[in-house]
Amino acid sequence: QDSNGELSLTVIDRTSNRIGRKQIPSSAYSDKKQLASVLEQARAEISNEGYDLEPWTMPA
Repeated sequence: QDSNGELSLTVIDRTSNRIGRKQIPSSAYSDKKQLASVLEQARAEISNEGYDLEPWTMPA
C-alpha cells in the first residue's frame, strides 16, 4: 500500500517472473463488487497477454 492508500498488486508466475501489475485505489478494495471488477480486469489483461490462468471467483 502506498501513501495514497492505493494497493499495488503484482502477479508472478511459477518461475517468479512478474507477469502483471495493477494499482488498486482504496475506493476499489473497500467495495467488494468494485474490487472483483478490478481483479477480473487484471486477469483479463494477463490472459490477453497469452497466460493461461486457473479459474477464479471472488470469495463470498
